[in-house]
Amino acid sequence: MESVLSEIGPKQIILLGAFTCWLLSRYAFSWPGVVLTSHLLAAAVVECWAHHLASQGIHNLWLYNLGGVAEFVTLAVFLSIFFGQRWRWWILGGGLALYVLVQIVERVKATSPDEFLNLSAITGAALLASASTFLLYKLANDELIALGSRPEFLLFSSMALYYGGMIPLMGLLGVMTDRNEELTDRIYAINDVLFVASNALIIFASIRFRIRGATLWPMRTL
Repeated sequence: MESVLSEIGPKQIILLGAFTCWLLSRYAFSWPGVVLTSHLLAAAVVECWAHHLASQGIHNLWLYNLGGVAEFVTLAVFLSIFFGQRWRWWILGGGLALYVLVQIVERVKATSPDEFLNLSAITGAALLASASTFLLYKLANDELIALGSRPEFLLFSSMALYYGGMIPLMGLLGVMTDRNEELTDRIYAINDVLFVASNALIIFASIRFRIRGATLWPMRTL
């Protein structure tokens, strides 16, 4: 474990920072907060482990495939909490069913355990981006509390930014991977920018509302 932590890079540092700041915020141990805490912890473990494997010259795409499943499930549960009881289980169940179906089909077609499941990543990103963007729209129309005092505005923005940007990026990478490996690596750097910006918003929300601000869940049900 010590060797893993000694080799972490900028992405891993900011993710660990987001996890730590969120853990110290006033929201971490409410029910939705626990779900987000679980997501950040799982993501930090996957990123640090994957970075360590890469530094040893070991394939790590299988780990990203596994981490992608945990990422989608935890964030899908987190976002579903903000939907009203009438729609929550339909939206969560439908999203999980579609994601699992794509996972099964893609795993059956995969020629190697180390093959990255690109279509599953795009599907998960599209579902999470759609849900977070919709919640941002509903949040903007909720006049009970100003957006500036609502931490979930920053959290939804973080997810909409990252997963919304990932959709065209993953699609482009799927086309370019076999054609120009050097260009693919450069394009993937966009993912790092989105990743850093997304986690920076979580850090800002954690610090900005650590002591003062609205509770995390005052918005109307949808």
